[in-house]
Amino acid sequence: KMLNDPWERQAYKEKYGSELGIPQTWAELEELIAVSRYLDPAVNSNEFFNNIQSFSEGNRFANFGWGGPYKFFIGDNSAIREHLITAIPPGGVIDGQVVRMPYNNWGWNYRISSYTQHREIAYLYTLYAASPAGSRIALTQGVGGGGVDFSIPI
Repeated sequence: KMLNDPWERQAYKEKYGSELGIPQTWAELEELIAVSRYLDPAVNSNEFFNNIQSFSEGNRFANFGWGGPYKFFIGDNSAIREHLITAIPPGGVIDGQVVRMPYNNWGWNYRISSYTQHREIAYLYTLYAASPAGSRIALTQGVGGGGVDFSIPI
């Protein structure tokens, strides 16, 4: 709600001298992290599922995660379901332009079988699946799928 509230945005700008918004670069994210001393003490004791549940109750400002928790956040049992703003993780500045990082970069990988007769299209598919555009589709397909399945063998 805070990001969409004109009063909150103005109060933030007056207090901090910059626009309230989603970090666009790692430097901006690190600045946000620098204020972590103001985090709820539970951040040091909550485990994975406690964190998801707590954020879904609407009493936290931000959650950095991947598609699984997001699908819970837009589910029927989430108090924040209609109040989410999603963003691809920050990236870097290349030639003066912000290039966002896809969320599918850590821990996930794509493999192309040496037996396939479609190596080039398989390779291009993996590039797309790990791109910011592919990431946004994977995030927003909702609970239970219904969108693009990036695990389809070629």
